[in-house]
Amino acid sequence: MNLWDKVAEKRKQKKKDSKQDDEIRQLKEQVAQVDKRSQKVETDSRRMHESSSPNDEDGETLSRSLARSEALIRREYNDGAGRLGKRYAMGDLITENQLQAQIITLQEALVNRHSLSHGDVQQLIAASLAARNGSLDALRQQYQRISSEACPPPRSLTSSSHHTSDLGAGEIFCKYSLALQNTPGLPLSAPFALGGDGRCHVCRVQLDPETTNTYWHIEKRAAANARDEKGDSTKEYHFDLGQRFIIKCHTERGEYACVLCRRHGDIDVVCRSVPTLVNHVSKEHAIWELDADPDLRKGVDSRRALPPPQGQDKRQRLIR
Repeated sequence: MNLWDKVAEKRKQKKKDSKQDDEIRQLKEQVAQVDKRSQKVETDSRRMHESSSPNDEDGETLSRSLARSEALIRREYNDGAGRLGKRYAMGDLITENQLQAQIITLQEALVNRHSLSHGDVQQLIAASLAARNGSLDALRQQYQRISSEACPPPRSLTSSSHHTSDLGAGEIFCKYSLALQNTPGLPLSAPFALGGDGRCHVCRVQLDPETTNTYWHIEKRAAANARDEKGDSTKEYHFDLGQRFIIKCHTERGEYACVLCRRHGDIDVVCRSVPTLVNHVSKEHAIWELDADPDLRKGVDSRRALPPPQGQDKRQRLIR
């Protein structure tokens, strides 16, 4: 190869190198543009993340907590109502008080808070979790109470015979009383209707059960979850004891044995008169026991006042 050829070869190589340099430069520019776009996206994302307040995240957490609480409580309630029916669905005073306490807890967490800080939202989340657990516990306890009432433990043959020297052997209640106790919807027989003679058609005992529209009024007080406007920390409960409850308590001897003692206690209490029975029910039995009886009406205006105590007309009979 002569000198001319070498010079021509160098020129070609220089043009080739120059073209490659341009291509490399263009490639670098494209990479730089991609990097720049990537950095912009990352910067925008970081800014959005930094600009979103903690309250937004806390709010989402609170919303999820409340939604889950609603689902769990509704499922617990539906399950209990499906198994035990209307009695569970209506609830009792104990459950009512417990659920009201959970509502008060949530209300107290919201009082005078027009704007919520991070700490406030955290307190709301904690309050919602506590209310959820408290509500679920209340429903489960109600299920246990009602299911135990619906399926009382079987009595032994020895205890059901009621052998005592005081009242004699055999079942303490009249057969008609037992029918009324075991069949809540059973209507009263004609002798106890308006104008009837008040004599039991089964045992033929003359009773004094009051008329169909007369009730003995019972007031009970219990500790409340919060003080009322007057600063009172107790709550009043009102029950009306009427004709059907009295009739289902009568014995073949013309006395009155307490059905609440039979259902919830270890002894049968026998009263010689209706006023003594009413006083016994008022003073000796808890609110939840009265609330569980379908023949003790709640919150109805009374036409008779509670009679004075007459403890001397009351006897006890051991069951077990």
